[in-house]
Amino acid sequence: MHAAIRGEKLSVIFVNNAIFGMTGGQMAPTTLLEQKTSTSPYGRKAETSGYPVNMAELISNVPGCYYSERVYVNNPKNIMNAKKAIKKCIQYQMEGKCFVKLQ
Repeated sequence: MHAAIRGEKLSVIFVNNAIFGMTGGQMAPTTLLEQKTSTSPYGRKAETSGYPVNMAELISNVPGCYYSERVYVNNPKNIMNAKKAIKKCIQYQMEGKCFVKLQ
């Protein structure tokens, strides 16, 4: 986030598995509503844990963010769309565009 705010010329590919997997599967800021984790065994509830952070939308509001896109890899069509988005991300990076974000 701070790199984006500074307008660093870099690209970020944010792979969201929605849990802190390396620490035992605890709920993360990006854990989806109703998603179960070791620390939210009944699923994430907005009333008690708040809403998940939507990284693509959050970063797109930072001045200087040149490109931000949310893609999925849950079926062949979406995998192709993700490949296109990554290619676009890298192209913008090579053109020296400001902060580029892909989630």
